[in-house]
Amino acid sequence: MRNQQKNLLKEWFSQTEGYVEFRLIGAKGLKDQRFIAVEDLTDTLLVDLIEKGKQEQLNVYHSVTTRKTMSGKEEDVFHVPGLWLDIDPKHATYEEAMQVVKSLPTPPTATVSSGNGIHAYFKFNEPFEVVDDHSFKFIKELSLKLHTFAKADNTADLARLLRVPNSMNVKNLMDVKLCSLVEFTGATYSLDSFTYLDDVEIKTVSKTLETIEIEELSPVEIDALQVPFSIKSLIVNGPEEGEDRSKKIFHVVIELLKAQHTPEEIAFVLLNGEWAIGEKISDRHHAAKLQYIERVIINASQVLNEEQDNLEVEQLLNKIDTNECLVYEYNNCYYEKQRRLSNFIFVPEERVHANIDEYLKGHIVLNNGEILKNIVLTAKAFSSKKGFIEEINSTKISWLGDEKHLQYLKELFMTKQVVDKYAVSKIGLHNNLFITPNKVIDSEGIVENSKYIYMPKLTEGQMDLELSMDILSSDYWKDLAKEVLPLLAQVNEEGVINTIIGWHFVTPIVPILRKYTDNAFPQLMIWGTQSAGKTSTAQLFGKLFGNPEVRSCTRPSFSITREVDLLNGVPLYLDEFRPYNMSASNWKGLKNLALNAYKAALDSRGNKNQGTVTYRLTAPIVWLGETSFEESNMLERLIIAQLTPNTLCQNDGYKKAYKKISALKMSGFMPGYVQWLLNKIESEDILLGTLYEHYKEMVDCKYDLHERPLANLAMVLVGVHLFNELANELQIDCTIDQHVVIEEQVKHFRDNKIHNALQNLFKHTAAIVQSNNYDFKKGTHYEYNASQNKLTIAREMWLPAVRKYMKEHDYVDERFSDKQIENLLKENKSQSGFVLHTSDPRTMGGKSTRSYVIDTQRLEEELDIQKEVWEVRLHF
Repeated sequence: MRNQQKNLLKEWFSQTEGYVEFRLIGAKGLKDQRFIAVEDLTDTLLVDLIEKGKQEQLNVYHSVTTRKTMSGKEEDVFHVPGLWLDIDPKHATYEEAMQVVKSLPTPPTATVSSGNGIHAYFKFNEPFEVVDDHSFKFIKELSLKLHTFAKADNTADLARLLRVPNSMNVKNLMDVKLCSLVEFTGATYSLDSFTYLDDVEIKTVSKTLETIEIEELSPVEIDALQVPFSIKSLIVNGPEEGEDRSKKIFHVVIELLKAQHTPEEIAFVLLNGEWAIGEKISDRHHAAKLQYIERVIINASQVLNEEQDNLEVEQLLNKIDTNECLVYEYNNCYYEKQRRLSNFIFVPEERVHANIDEYLKGHIVLNNGEILKNIVLTAKAFSSKKGFIEEINSTKISWLGDEKHLQYLKELFMTKQVVDKYAVSKIGLHNNLFITPNKVIDSEGIVENSKYIYMPKLTEGQMDLELSMDILSSDYWKDLAKEVLPLLAQVNEEGVINTIIGWHFVTPIVPILRKYTDNAFPQLMIWGTQSAGKTSTAQLFGKLFGNPEVRSCTRPSFSITREVDLLNGVPLYLDEFRPYNMSASNWKGLKNLALNAYKAALDSRGNKNQGTVTYRLTAPIVWLGETSFEESNMLERLIIAQLTPNTLCQNDGYKKAYKKISALKMSGFMPGYVQWLLNKIESEDILLGTLYEHYKEMVDCKYDLHERPLANLAMVLVGVHLFNELANELQIDCTIDQHVVIEEQVKHFRDNKIHNALQNLFKHTAAIVQSNNYDFKKGTHYEYNASQNKLTIAREMWLPAVRKYMKEHDYVDERFSDKQIENLLKENKSQSGFVLHTSDPRTMGGKSTRSYVIDTQRLEEELDIQKEVWEVRLHF
């Protein structure tokens, strides 16, 4: 994509706000529809859309205006960047079209060859904002006048889509053409520049009737109707035998609308028993008659509003779909004429927009008056009787209609006035709102009637995480926070607990922080031996930060992926981290997930419909285990909290603090804290980007760390800052020391380089010893003297056995040479470490061999490899 072509849409939508609509359309219709916020309109996104169109033979279109919401309707247009023209060969040749636009008093800002004709863009100095009916009428009339003046295609509607430059025109697959930018002048115009259009005559513009409700009829005499005599005759006498009665009704309604008659007057005309025009609908219940008339009026209004040429009425009628909706409601049942189709009605309350999908949420009223709440119907529900009944999922309902009636029912639902909502499939921060399954929080508290709601990405698989967030009054929350903060800082050793606090206190606003960190956020690794308090610590923080569940990471990776995609500011706690107990495939999947979650990468998975579902791995993850990740590429993505054995149970102060904080209403902390954070960010009392850069620079001046560990540490220090800021505002003396956190993490990172190579070697050796699947046997290849704490290992067999194990378990990042290991072991021996001898002659299995001799007591102290693993052979 050339530079000018890359910049056209960015230039067109500069200074605008809202959403840009994109549609990808192929031979079988709409394939994909997206609404992209203007600020997210990147070169990469445009290239991806264009490439998708090329690979899948799709036409790629963009809206010429922005939308207030994720809607393609003209009534939702927000900013109009300028005017446009679309001239096809049926109106002019390519050369003639270019001459037309160049000769205008306002030559185009940009001209695009669409593959058959041209698109011309005329950019305003600043976007025109549609704020009311008056501004809508003004800008649409201006667009109509330009199209009329230039004798262009009828593309003046404000919801218009044009081809994306550099995409392919694949309307004719035998003659695929490139849509390309021909000229870009960059010219911009004020509204006054278009005064040459003032005298251009056009049809009056009005917004289309979207919904009407006829409550009572307005009687009118036949002579008072402002329609031609032929229409009056049609009203009184009805259609001739053999004529399409539906089209004749539409004919009458169109003429009455053109004559400015009200819906109530039109309803009277069609329901007057003395006039024959309405005989077609006379056998319906009264409510069904009104519903039918309302739909006819809306359809006729839309056709009149969209048609800009002065066509005759008969031509207008040919544009109308006269298939009427035969289903109506009566006594809490659906009917077709006199035939009952159900024992219930569905009352839609919300229309939920989820990307290109739509759902209706509402309740069911049975004919006995009973109400079934929280019913969700997807588009698939109307494709078959079976699917419809399955989605309602109740033994109390019956449906006696067929697939045709379901389509009529969907039509009926389209006439209902419902609230439009927009689905968010993640729990956490979204557009400066914190979305939970049943609440939305902003800087002022609970958002009543928010347009955003939580809805699972897969409607057939509901979320099973038991999140816990209770809303407290402002005063009650402050009282709770005053108790929580000082106790939280006392439940473990300072270096450990301050690190865990810093990480957690920044997690609710991770989506905002990622904007400053190249989308990165570290995972927290809490590890230590049994009884170190890992799970207890995680449960404590989980209750405070909205997710009290601690789940196993040994589950299938698909279920973990869904949870990592679900949460976006609420921590996910994954326990039982034991790589040596996992199969090679499970371990590989878990490592990949951990690596990808660092930058919230995308992960596509197949679904039962043979399609794919794309997940974004956004959750802040806490890993819990008796060991840590050991791979260097993962260590650079972690914050480490290593717990000392028996810390909680042996320290009375820690135990008391833990007991006191556990007795508090911890589920009330997170919502109030989120509100406090959003308020601080909105008022610019806290500048996250500035804080992050400050702490990066502060640490970088003193320590020589790689970029990732430096960034990770800076993010945690932002969390420590937030904790201290809140403590100061609450006027409680419990601020925590950031330098302790720095020293703890720097130590972990530096020690890990040598520590991990040896630790990995002995952990893999321990896993081999505990397994029956390897040809590495006690008495032949190693011996253990428990009374002397001495492990003797035959040099010849040791490293080959470990390499075989590593290869089978995909430890590709831990490769080492014999020389490297020998040097590390010799260095350990020279420093009086756990290596006693590096080439001791021994006899094992009847053979003389050179051996390493290891002090397992010191090994346990230095590398946390329990000496018991060498005594007993475990079976899995």
